[in-house]
Amino acid sequence: MDAVIIGSVTRMDIQERRSGFGGAILPFGLGVATTDVDAYVQLNIRMVSTSTGEILAVAEGQGNVSQSDSQVAGFGSGFGGAGGASTSNAEKLLFLSTAQAIDQVSTEIVKSAPKLAALPVSAPDLTAIVADISGNTVTINKGSNDGFQVGMRMSIERLGKEIKDPATGEVLRRITQPIGQIQITEVNPKFSLGRVISGTKFNVGDVAKPLPSLGF
Repeated sequence: MDAVIIGSVTRMDIQERRSGFGGAILPFGLGVATTDVDAYVQLNIRMVSTSTGEILAVAEGQGNVSQSDSQVAGFGSGFGGAGGASTSNAEKLLFLSTAQAIDQVSTEIVKSAPKLAALPVSAPDLTAIVADISGNTVTINKGSNDGFQVGMRMSIERLGKEIKDPATGEVLRRITQPIGQIQITEVNPKFSLGRVISGTKFNVGDVAKPLPSLGF
């Protein structure tokens, strides 16, 4: 099964709240002001099958990081004036909030793993031809370039009859008879090797058809 993860950021913002300078007065005519900064991030992701377009899993993650800074200043100097100090860093807070949201999304995807593993494995919608038989190993003429993967099971079938269009000579249908199965053990770009798991007396030219599987 092949899938792609599609995500979107549904919220990313900074909120500031300021208070102080109107409350208790410190010695020497000084006042204290507080700035609270909150960073919010929300992510939504979908895992989509590339072969069927089916949504396989959905997850949402939220992150929220806050920072509080105090400033000391003399009345008349103004908020944030001489003597004030602020260490808030909006970019850093957003980064930390995003990391939290990603962690939540990752956790949800991991929880979906057993369900995803139970889904049928998509097989290439094409056939291959037996190119060689050496003992218990069968070579077929299709490989990773055509979507074949290690672990796939193949039905080996003998071509029995071709039905042709009497007007054009075009082959309309090929009737084959299953004679055994192999399981792919090695995949190269242009060919694959399979181990015989049932059947005997395979021939070069026999047809190899991918079989659906519940997993490798």
